[in-house]
Amino acid sequence: AACLGLRRGEICALKWSDFDWKRKEVKINKATVLTDESEWKVKNPKSYAGNRVLSLSDGLIAELKKVSSKGNVIQATPTHISHRFRWTVKALGLEHFRFHDLRHTFATIALGNGMDVKTLSSMLGHVSAATTLDIYTHITDDMRLTAAANIDRGIGKAASEINPCST
Repeated sequence: AACLGLRRGEICALKWSDFDWKRKEVKINKATVLTDESEWKVKNPKSYAGNRVLSLSDGLIAELKKVSSKGNVIQATPTHISHRFRWTVKALGLEHFRFHDLRHTFATIALGNGMDVKTLSSMLGHVSAATTLDIYTHITDDMRLTAAANIDRGIGKAASEINPCST
């Protein structure tokens, strides 16, 4: 979730066959969802944008291979993941941090490191980049400082073009 911005239902629906180690990618094409009958079922994503292929970093591949080499299967319900996550963050003293906050954090860090909104939106499985901007990104202090510096540079450049004697 923290490395790819996946939803917990998408993580629960993954199988090792969804990973292509040579191409360094994973196919996201299903999600575990709670039905009206209160049963967990693997279904297609809720929108066409939910079907996507994500690139994997070398570090993430190394960690995933450690788990897969032990024969471990990716098998849990979204509720199980949430309970385990809550237990872990509570032990770390981060009691108000939800599993879904990893998705928000991923989006914010990605934008803060220069990822364009359209690419991020695609990675998150959103139909619209507006959804990504409205819901999943949060402005950090570094982003505000960078924006202020960029504005300052832009104003300085514009001022020198208007009045060449000002430089």
